[in-house]
Amino acid sequence: MPKKTMDKFQAYNESKMKAIICITTGKEYKSIAEAAHELNLNSGQLGQHLKGKHKHVKGFVFKYK
Repeated sequence: MPKKTMDKFQAYNESKMKAIICITTGKEYKSIAEAAHELNLNSGQLGQHLKGKHKHVKGFVFKYK
């Protein structure tokens, strides 16, 4: 795929990201994927938690910024 096309996809994806904050640690993440990767969490469970379906994810509590 050409670099110009890749840049468009990346810009689109970044525009759709929502920042989240870990209430437990006070750290801010630019996306669910970043938080899940850094804290070794399941991104699906983290998304469900942010929608209110779980009270926490492995002891961590998050909210949208």
